[in-house]
Amino acid sequence: LIKANPDIPFVLVYESYPISLEYRDLLRNNKVEIEVISFNTSGIISQFRNYCRIIKKYSPEIVHFHFTLNELGALAARFCGVKRVYKTVHSCLTNNNSPIENSSQLSIGQHIRFLGGLFVRLYTRIIFVSQYTKNQYERLFGALPSYAVVYLGTRRCDSIGKTIDNASLNIPLKSKVITSVLFSHPMKGADVLIKALPDLAECCTLVLIGLDDSPYTNELHALAEELGVSGRIRWVGITDNVSQYLSLTDVYVQPSRTEALSLASCEALSYGIPVVASDVGGLPEVASFVFETENSSKLAEEINLLLSDEILYERVSLEAVERYNKLFRLENSIYNYSLLYIMQSYDY
Repeated sequence: LIKANPDIPFVLVYESYPISLEYRDLLRNNKVEIEVISFNTSGIISQFRNYCRIIKKYSPEIVHFHFTLNELGALAARFCGVKRVYKTVHSCLTNNNSPIENSSQLSIGQHIRFLGGLFVRLYTRIIFVSQYTKNQYERLFGALPSYAVVYLGTRRCDSIGKTIDNASLNIPLKSKVITSVLFSHPMKGADVLIKALPDLAECCTLVLIGLDDSPYTNELHALAEELGVSGRIRWVGITDNVSQYLSLTDVYVQPSRTEALSLASCEALSYGIPVVASDVGGLPEVASFVFETENSSKLAEEINLLLSDEILYERVSLEAVERYNKLFRLENSIYNYSLLYIMQSYDY
């Protein structure tokens, strides 16, 4: 977005300094200012002053929030006279990992945070990463002309190559590979996917990416042992290069209990990999097939159907690429954000 708009000066404000030297150099080379302010380690008055200080320092035309608890910042921006205050909603509203469908399901803290939708009206633009998240806000706080949907995009890595092969992961040569990228938290539903494995064809191997060494991951290992499927799972852990594993993948699965969109699923689509996902949040907007969340048997049924019908698989694979090109290319996202910044409109 910064590279596409060289005439717009950008200031990026972080809670802590970005770790990646490469990233920091990229920002500096594009004349981006970096500010680091700890907003959430002090009282409300101090936080409000910090927001006001940074806003007055740069006098921005637009203040755009991407983190979750930013209503105090939006209030400060309005107080300082900023006329264009944007917010991107990156996640679904949930209570105990369950999606909120009506205002009675909001927690006390959420009621205070939104003040019955009053704080939603602080923003001149609220940008949603999926149609679902927009619909959720409409149900809870009413439909507003400030709402816009802009899918976050991914860029296909053309150098995917088979830098990793079946042998390096000890996967039988003719085995079908099921892949999922998720972090170690119950909301990602890795346990749902592991429970589906006994019902999958014997030739299927499951590759799990992104699970770190945590108590929940240990529980997943124990579940796999209990079900007798440990030998069919490859635990990759955290990696910088997911594309090399996608080169082996036949079906990508996103078994989340809540998910606003899932960029990992979008990336899988870009390679023509069918995506099977739970029917929550924005996943039906991405997926080739959906299954009822928590229903491991139905998940296995959808995967087996795909892998047993070559004609169906080929058609779904082509449709995956078409869906990616139409909705989830990074260039699409950059174009629509540029329109919002320059013209206050978008082309969804």
